[in-house]
Amino acid sequence: MDKTKNEEIKLKIKEKTKIMLAQAKDKHFMEKLIGDILSLKGQMDVEPAHYYVGLNEVIDTMERDEYRIHVLNNGVHFETKGGLDIFIDAKYQAACGLLEDVVRFKDKEKDLSEDDKQVYATTLKNLMYVLCAPLWVLGSQSMTTFLGNALLVMLSAQSDWMSQEDEEKRKQPIPTLDIALKVKEMCDMLIVHINEKNKDEKEGD
Repeated sequence: MDKTKNEEIKLKIKEKTKIMLAQAKDKHFMEKLIGDILSLKGQMDVEPAHYYVGLNEVIDTMERDEYRIHVLNNGVHFETKGGLDIFIDAKYQAACGLLEDVVRFKDKEKDLSEDDKQVYATTLKNLMYVLCAPLWVLGSQSMTTFLGNALLVMLSAQSDWMSQEDEEKRKQPIPTLDIALKVKEMCDMLIVHINEKNKDEKEGD
């Protein structure tokens, strides 16, 4: 229910309550009775849900053509027009912090330097690729397998790097080139697989 509609209903309840109180002999008793009835009616109307986001919990929102990011009191809510909804609890501080920064800078983008604008645009684009990945990937077994393996390669490389006993080596950046080459190798294998599958389907027709 939108905020305007909510305010209209509250006004109507207030008006009806005034009428009933004006006709009551014991106004205090009647006011309490009306409050109890409204409370019970409200409890009846609430349906169980996996999660619920009240409009009063939304602190800030960034809206684009295909998605919205809502910063909430208890986390961040990402939604797309394609039907994907992701709620990130505030306890995941790094993830929430990054999305909150993206939303916070939406009105300040014009004041950023050209280099900062490029960084902001790139960060936003990469975030959308990651957050929207389920919509693109889960419909294809090949893509699901590829993305899962690519993530395992990256997480494994990061784990190996962090487990090094040599403190000097840990100060060096994660070997992103090695990771990129492994991911590229998987991409090439995926493309070959897709081409072969398309070829078989055409021959079958």
